[in-house]
Amino acid sequence: MNIEYDTSLTESVVLQEIEKRERRGDPGLLNNYHEKVDPLYELDPLDREEEFENVHEQIFLDLGYGKLIKEVIEEFPLLNDKVSDIYINISLVTEEANLMKKDFDDTGDLRKIKIKIRAEMFSSPEELRMVLRHELMHVIDMLDEAYGYDTKIPALNTVEENFIRERYKILWDIYIDSRLGREGKKTIASRDKRFSEFSVIYQKIPYSQRLVMFDNLWGRERMTHGEILGMAGDLMNMVATVGDASAVELIKEKKKAYQPGSPCPLCQFPTYNWAKELNLEDEDEKRLYSAIRVDFPGWEPQEGACERCVELYKFNLEES
Repeated sequence: MNIEYDTSLTESVVLQEIEKRERRGDPGLLNNYHEKVDPLYELDPLDREEEFENVHEQIFLDLGYGKLIKEVIEEFPLLNDKVSDIYINISLVTEEANLMKKDFDDTGDLRKIKIKIRAEMFSSPEELRMVLRHELMHVIDMLDEAYGYDTKIPALNTVEENFIRERYKILWDIYIDSRLGREGKKTIASRDKRFSEFSVIYQKIPYSQRLVMFDNLWGRERMTHGEILGMAGDLMNMVATVGDASAVELIKEKKKAYQPGSPCPLCQFPTYNWAKELNLEDEDEKRLYSAIRVDFPGWEPQEGACERCVELYKFNLEES
């Protein structure tokens, strides 16, 4: 398996390590760096850049980062049969891993993958290992035919797609970190941290039921892309998949709980006239649902809405 490093990443990591060591009074790496790069200024400018890149990569490897990355990759022997090349690139925001599109000259079933990592992660070898493990688990799932990974997200509009993607990411991260934990491997987030993230997106579910659902989710040995996507896009699907009987009944009761005088979840005014629940199999009501979700991304039809709000959204749709 071939591993290639982004020149921007190797340069950033090397300069970062030089600065860190200087701050603690160790100029050794800085002196070594100058011994290698100072003579390069005598070269033709066209040759100089490539030589600088070679120096940065060599120091990067000498610092042991290449060895560390290989060690983590070797924890996932399945990759040997499925991946030909791994590209380690720099990220300015967050870590992520993706399968690369096949080139016209690619042969066989082996795939190429790209992993983007922030340079700051290299300041802590243990944290770097955890980040790599987590991202390589994403790759393992992407390559697993049984998982059935697909980049397409069925949604009515961009707002809904982003909403589903956010939930999907959190649920997938839970699935990854729970498996790593059962294997005795350290990962980027503890069970408690994942429960906190889960609680944020499902805060409308009572705590006791939320805890049951998370426990069941954390304990799942196998899940598929379709199952996670279904849970991310439909609260009732989530409850039915990882909830218990009482949770299912609780959500069903909420669908009926449009009590006179209760506040509308959209306008927050007390209402005595609740609109009938939307039927998402009807195209007109599906568009109405989509329009409401633009302003209230977390709203679900079972929460209800007052007739005034629903009529207002219908009017705006007719006028648009």
